[in-house]
Amino acid sequence: MIGDSIKLGVWNVEWSRAGTRRGITVSKSLGELRSDILCVTEGYVGLLPPAGHSVLSEADHGYQTTDDRRKVMLWSREPWSDIDSIGSPDLPSGRFVVGRTMTPIGPIRVVGVCIPWRDAHVRTGRRDRKPWQDHSDFISRLGMLLSQLDDSIPIIIFADFNQRVPRISQPLLVFDQLQAAFADRFIAATAGVLPGVNEPSIDHVALSRQLAASELQTFNGTSEDGQHLSDHFGLSLRLRLIKSIAPIMIRARMYAGLNDGTMNTGSLIEDERLKFILPQSCCYCGTRTRLSLDHLFAHKVRRC
Repeated sequence: MIGDSIKLGVWNVEWSRAGTRRGITVSKSLGELRSDILCVTEGYVGLLPPAGHSVLSEADHGYQTTDDRRKVMLWSREPWSDIDSIGSPDLPSGRFVVGRTMTPIGPIRVVGVCIPWRDAHVRTGRRDRKPWQDHSDFISRLGMLLSQLDDSIPIIIFADFNQRVPRISQPLLVFDQLQAAFADRFIAATAGVLPGVNEPSIDHVALSRQLAASELQTFNGTSEDGQHLSDHFGLSLRLRLIKSIAPIMIRARMYAGLNDGTMNTGSLIEDERLKFILPQSCCYCGTRTRLSLDHLFAHKVRRC
């Protein structure tokens, strides 16, 4: 049945293991979200709700691991198709998965990503990187992948960005890379200071412009009885389809143009004056007779 919205959940569970006291509580919390689509990062396979379908990133993410331990796990009530857990040979393994699933609002393409944190392989792991090096390399390759995604159906990107949006303290270079990777095709629905926690998140949901978000909520990484569950708080939100994305595309392009200086604003009176000079016709219907000022103003003369 086609509905008018779907519910999403995303949570980095700090390698919570299924079957442990913490893992049981985390798993219960994930189930209580009653999501249509879930993304769990840095967790174990057994944490996901049993009544559903999952796709996983590759097990090897550059550190010692086990087969049931994953950087990215996607879960849906419905089966997955068009699954890819590689993306590109140039993309560091184990941090990416994409698939297509059916939802109450129709088919959705879902991307799950866990971008390396600033000190990946700096003081641990291979110890052959500088701060932000793996992070920067991953984003540059991710941007190329995202630019190639078929957006004929709506796209959701779940990501542990390991960056706050808008920028707070991360280097400008990596923030600019992140912005460029998403370009004007995707909007971070989870940017800014979030309700319930009064701080920005490094875990995000980005949406293609066919989708709009509402009812954004956060849930704590500590249980009601004080049990530590994760060093990240979780997020849930609702999505609906936008019937017409043309106005949104126009606003987005104008916003980008004003920021980069390729567009500017001028006087509305000057705009109206030019309408009488060129092309000396109504900009709405093309008529060349009985012209008047903008349609926002009332007139006694017959309008087109």
